[in-house]
Amino acid sequence: MTKDELYEGIFTAESAIRDLTTTKFYHHSEKYLETFPFLKSIIEEIQNKFLDVELIRGDASTAVSHFVQQFQTIYGSNRFLEILKGLGKATLYANYIYSYGNESMTKQKLFSYLLSNCYPLESDTQESFNAMMKKEKIAELRLIQAAVYAPQWQKFISSYLGWKGLDSAIWWMHAHTKTGSYQAQNSGLESEVAKYSSVDVHEFQDGAVDKEWFTKAFKELGKARWEMLYESAKYISDGNGHRRARLYSDTLTGDLKIKEVTAKVKDKRDQDYLRVYGLVPLSKTNPEKDVLSRYEYIQQFKKESKEFGSMKQTSEALAIRVALENLARNAGYPDPIRLTWAMETKQIQSLLSKETQVKVDGVTVGLIIEDDGKAELVVFRDDKQLKSIPPKIKKDKVILELGSYRKIMREQWSRSRKGLEEAMIRGDEFLFAEIKNLFEHPVIVKHLEKLLFISNDNKIGFYVDGNLISAQGEIQKLEENQTLRIAHCVDLHQHSVWSDFQHYCFKEKLIQPFKQIFRELYVPTPDELQEKSVSRRYTGHQIQPQKTLALLKTRGWKVDYEEGLQKVYHKEGFQVKLYAMADWFSPADVESPTLETIEFHSLKEYKNIPFEEINPRLFSEVMRDVDLVVSVAHVGDVDPEASHSSIEMRAVLMKETARLFKLDNVTIEGSHVLVKGQMAEYSVHLGSAVVHQVPGKYLSILPVHSQHRGRLFLPFADDDPKSAEVMSKVLLLAKDDQIQDPTILSQIKREFV
Repeated sequence: MTKDELYEGIFTAESAIRDLTTTKFYHHSEKYLETFPFLKSIIEEIQNKFLDVELIRGDASTAVSHFVQQFQTIYGSNRFLEILKGLGKATLYANYIYSYGNESMTKQKLFSYLLSNCYPLESDTQESFNAMMKKEKIAELRLIQAAVYAPQWQKFISSYLGWKGLDSAIWWMHAHTKTGSYQAQNSGLESEVAKYSSVDVHEFQDGAVDKEWFTKAFKELGKARWEMLYESAKYISDGNGHRRARLYSDTLTGDLKIKEVTAKVKDKRDQDYLRVYGLVPLSKTNPEKDVLSRYEYIQQFKKESKEFGSMKQTSEALAIRVALENLARNAGYPDPIRLTWAMETKQIQSLLSKETQVKVDGVTVGLIIEDDGKAELVVFRDDKQLKSIPPKIKKDKVILELGSYRKIMREQWSRSRKGLEEAMIRGDEFLFAEIKNLFEHPVIVKHLEKLLFISNDNKIGFYVDGNLISAQGEIQKLEENQTLRIAHCVDLHQHSVWSDFQHYCFKEKLIQPFKQIFRELYVPTPDELQEKSVSRRYTGHQIQPQKTLALLKTRGWKVDYEEGLQKVYHKEGFQVKLYAMADWFSPADVESPTLETIEFHSLKEYKNIPFEEINPRLFSEVMRDVDLVVSVAHVGDVDPEASHSSIEMRAVLMKETARLFKLDNVTIEGSHVLVKGQMAEYSVHLGSAVVHQVPGKYLSILPVHSQHRGRLFLPFADDDPKSAEVMSKVLLLAKDDQIQDPTILSQIKREFV
């Protein structure tokens, strides 16, 4: 094939130019250019010749315009400058640009499109960029517009202008003004925003505001420059997104007063004003009272929402959730759950003392909290308890109100369980007074009394009346100025009290709200410590991408469009990256992706951090997340050999169960439980629960059906059917002389009499 024939093929084949200029966020061009490296220089030559013609055009199209509008990426600060000069006084195109159609773009639209897809070359330096801008006297406003519109140039621009805080402010604008298609326009948004804020990008889209981020950026940039940036942001968002940013800005700077916001919410039910209702600076005289009254009003707004249709209810529910999150941030709570706990502790006490019992037509209905913390309604006619509320009074206003309180308290029960686990993982420190306050909450206390706490002077135990009680029942006194954390298994391991508390769990038949005492622990392996900052413990495991994504997203992982999955720890200043050959956004075409490495990167220096410098609690949780993926989303549905920590944990459960049932014929070797029965010897695998009769005959013992689960004691509330299955099989085989199931008996080849 001659060079001319190759050119002809590129110009005439459908989507050839588009595919060959596609960015690294996709994979088409990478394959072509790796297979045919000579194409790179040819594409560069085509782009350069066509851009030389196009970028000096007037309003009319040129002979190459329809080719240029197919370019997915162009490179170089010289092209960036030519686009800005070519635009002249024209504004940037403010709507989402769809480049896959065949219709001819206007000059304004095409140049705006090229600007958003123009990237720096590796050879572009700050010095050469500065010289170009100075020589051509590009206006500050145009450069700010370009920095917002094409954030890949922001570092060059902010360095050239010397505006402190510009980078941070630009990403604040992107996070707080973008909605829907505008978010899709910048695929790097999620990973960039994660460097500045712990708030999820999708939460920003819903209307969440990061007050601290705004305050810092606004202070550094100053009002006049912020205004210029705000004006430039109208080109990257729709009208509502831009209006919201103004609303947030005015609220946080104090230009918008609480009276005005409240009036808009009450009179117009304006959802954007509801979102900022919690953001207005708090009263300086009595901030606590202010927070509670706002919290109560948001709850009132929620109550009124029920009068509207389902669509309005849905949109208002989102605004209410965001309003609570914004109020929590403003009031200094780490999350809305902690705000809710604090506010509802105050609310629930009056709720339970005043309105828990009502009498209608001779029927008494009472709201009670059961031993496990769940709220329930009890119904009596005289002294006789009824099974349910009689239909005649079911719709009565006071009965409905009690029902709504029950629902609120039940939601609290499940929400607080999840919140407490997250607090343990994060290592949240609670003040002594805060813990005392939470123990007064009749719902949350039912979780807290089953959890272990660790004080700042390393006392570990259950919290009882201002003291910590050890596994042996020793009372450890706490001081008023002390702080407490919910203990993690890392703490239990480090202070050598783990097995004591595990034994206590079984002895007292304590069921915890989530895995704490029996949580799986992960420590760096000798290989990982030798390699320092790269973990290969899961290399080679094939996983199902959609299942993996769904699982990890619930655990705070985000998708990085270039490098796979990541989890950011802002407070600690690092992010974790799980590398895998995978396309996380569409089902894998041929083969399931394979996991590669897990690495911890510093957010400031972008270097790998050695495992020794990572908090062991966070290291363990990251590995636990990945281990869960390997065992749950593995291509073979389950990989019994992979989840080492689960096997170790089941070994402890089995040991304690054997002790509880006084079984002396059960031993544990590696990942197998060996059982010496009356009829034969058996081996049960701790990972897969597969049973063999020694020396090797497979026994088919079907697991217990889900509706019968729960009869076996497990010291945590998580649904872990595999642990229950392993233990129930061992207990069955340990007393094989009592087995009555003919299908099991027929398989056992009797060896003992």
